[in-house]
Amino acid sequence: MFSILLWAATPGSLGPTIDSVLVTGNPPLDRGALLSGTGLEPGASLYGLSSAIVGNGVLSNLRAHGYLDASVEVGWPAWDAETYVVGIAVEAGRRSFLGMVEVEGASIFTGEEIRDLLAISSGQAIAPRDTLDFHRAIRAAYNRRGRIRAEVRMELADFDFPESDSLPGTRTLRCFIREGPRYVLGDVFVTGLESVRRVVVTREVGLARGDSLNMDILRESLGRIYSLRLFNDVRYRYHPDDSSAVVDVEIVVHEKNHRTVDLATGYISPTAVFWGAYWKHPNIWGNNQRLTIGSTWTHYFSSSQGGDLVEPSLSYEEPWFISTRWSSKVTGSYTYLQRSFQDERSYGVGIDFSRMLLPNLRFAIGHRVDRIRFSTTSEDTMIVQDWTTTGSLGASLVNDTRAPVLDPAMGRWLMVGGKVYGGILGGLDYYRLETEARFFLPLGSNLVLAARGAAGTVQGYGGPVSIPPTDRFYLGGAGTVRGYPYNALGPEDEDGNPLGGNIMLLGNLETRFRVWRFIGLTAFLDTGGIWHNLGNVSTNDAGLGVGMGLRVSTPFSPIRLDYGFAPTWREGIKRGRLYFAIGQAF
Repeated sequence: MFSILLWAATPGSLGPTIDSVLVTGNPPLDRGALLSGTGLEPGASLYGLSSAIVGNGVLSNLRAHGYLDASVEVGWPAWDAETYVVGIAVEAGRRSFLGMVEVEGASIFTGEEIRDLLAISSGQAIAPRDTLDFHRAIRAAYNRRGRIRAEVRMELADFDFPESDSLPGTRTLRCFIREGPRYVLGDVFVTGLESVRRVVVTREVGLARGDSLNMDILRESLGRIYSLRLFNDVRYRYHPDDSSAVVDVEIVVHEKNHRTVDLATGYISPTAVFWGAYWKHPNIWGNNQRLTIGSTWTHYFSSSQGGDLVEPSLSYEEPWFISTRWSSKVTGSYTYLQRSFQDERSYGVGIDFSRMLLPNLRFAIGHRVDRIRFSTTSEDTMIVQDWTTTGSLGASLVNDTRAPVLDPAMGRWLMVGGKVYGGILGGLDYYRLETEARFFLPLGSNLVLAARGAAGTVQGYGGPVSIPPTDRFYLGGAGTVRGYPYNALGPEDEDGNPLGGNIMLLGNLETRFRVWRFIGLTAFLDTGGIWHNLGNVSTNDAGLGVGMGLRVSTPFSPIRLDYGFAPTWREGIKRGRLYFAIGQAF
């Protein structure tokens, strides 16, 4: 027997606090692993702990490492004691390792198929979570076969060789299965519909009549019905017939007001603001076809760089193109850009097709034809492109596992895409490629590490070509590199106006910490650059921004207030800049 004695000063401001923790017996784990998650440490307040909390936590940690027969006794100090010492007596017992796995009662699966569902293999330490996960995996496997009433019971036998109490030993895991009958889907009824057609709901159900009643697929279907944005509430009701294995399903829905008007306004920089208005109807003709009409308007106040960017558009989306899982979207749009150093007019129409290849992976491809005219300054001259018709073909692949989408605390967002203009499609000959990756890693209940990396290039082919201003890359400002004016990074003309560039690199790192309820703080590091070509890429021309921000969570999206400055070697410390926006920077 040995003991571990820990001492710490007691801060009087916390009230009665623990002076020391004394662990006796034969603890096989170090202090950190033994007390993990219990909150017990010298200096901890007695108000938030109890002997039951500490004892159950220590016991859970021991069992998680395979000490299934461990016992723990906690000696809790009296309130009137002169010192507050917590005593923990540990008897770990033998450590359990997995031996054989015996399966009884399985017929539609082989014993080997059942054993493959166990996450650990023979000879590894076995913990309660392993058997719990094994139980769930077996139930899920039978559920996929329509055996929704299958019963599974686990039993861990005594040690295979009980004669040595001091050494670890293997134990046989016995699995008893009662498969039950196979249930299949019967008729699907939909109630509560007013203007939406029944097929809009039933085509989202991933099962057909006669398929095994897979509850996982039905739950996924429920999410897809919600995502149609047509209903406030969606519920399943089951109508089993005790004399039959056929189960009818009723889907009860409550329609919401489909037509909406979205209004938006925002601050881009001290010299630019934007407005937007869109009218949306997600259920034209009762079949979930979606119509959107609206426009955005960005106004630049600067006397030297002032002007407007107006982009009205109309789009029509068919979610089930010719009754397939492909979604089609036709969009017509117009662009009006008028600034002192840039001018662009374009109008065109495009069609896009997209579908989910996997639950979190979307593929899209599209073709567009634009009529375009533009003029822009370069470093020392004015470039003018008269009206021309240009066709383009583009594709993208997006993997999105973020949760929640508007303020991610975990997951990732990965995108790779490209677009080719001209060539056999006619018009200006250039291509644009870009990729972006965003990662969100929870480091605790209140701390998230967020990172973004992006790169892009737009280049001509087949001879010299001018890239339209709206297809170039720009960096600087609230959503890219904070500490710099809006779009200020990269090439400029002789008057200091941003021209955009052909090569873009961007990196962002943020720590997002929730301080209290809906209030949070952020520390960030941004870097990136814009260049004409690969030969110009240099860290001397890149931007670096650092700073902190305030976050206020709302039911819709977080509101953020960031302060960033740019500590560059060339210009010393630039004046800091304040950014206000809705939604995270990425």
